[in-house]
Amino acid sequence: MRRSVFSIVVCASVVLGALALPTTTTAMCAESRSQFAGSKVDVQLMPEAEPGVNVLIVGARLPEGTALPAKVNLPLPEGASVFWAGEITGGAPEQDIQREFSILDGPFGRIIEFTAETTLSVQYDARYGAVRFSGQERTTELGWRQSVQIGELSMALRLPPGTQLLAPQVTRPPQTNQAGERLYTLDPLSIPEAQGTTLTVTYRTGVDPSTASAGIPIGVWLAAAIGVALLLLVLVVQRQRKATSSAEE
Repeated sequence: MRRSVFSIVVCASVVLGALALPTTTTAMCAESRSQFAGSKVDVQLMPEAEPGVNVLIVGARLPEGTALPAKVNLPLPEGASVFWAGEITGGAPEQDIQREFSILDGPFGRIIEFTAETTLSVQYDARYGAVRFSGQERTTELGWRQSVQIGELSMALRLPPGTQLLAPQVTRPPQTNQAGERLYTLDPLSIPEAQGTTLTVTYRTGVDPSTASAGIPIGVWLAAAIGVALLLLVLVVQRQRKATSSAEE
């Protein structure tokens, strides 16, 4: 199996099939750690990365100067099934280093723990949740809880080709890779430890991939169109005034 990379996302690689699953253990009442208290954590949700199932990618970078090897602790949503965890080397996906991991029950929720030995960039990939179908519309949710103290939470949605994002609304246009997948970046969040958020995602299938406005709220496009129309009106009025002034002279 191979891991594919959406290069515009930090640490955005994902296993699209089963790999050898590392041995896992469960420790009750583990203390939450805070290596990422001042760092950004990237969370990317990929609806239907596998038929009817989502894939979740969570990546971060340990603070510069962190002595290696170092224990890594990251929040793990309830129901997420981790199938890869390790270090991101920055090269081809097959060069990333898989590490054994443990699933811990912390005081504020589940935590994944593993050891970084060679690089500060770390990541885990998990299967998470399912997609609900209603005609051409698809809906799924991500329940995120800060079981470990982190800094900024950066969320992104990576939708299959031929789809259009309906919710949540985003203000920035999506970026598209060679496979036709669209990446929508949401506004960053700052969530206190032990608190959480729920992201509800709705999208439509069977959309022309060339539709440039997919995922952008209609209000944004209307505002832009009105702005252009007003500008053109001002220019026309100014020209008419100049023409009238010249005729009078």
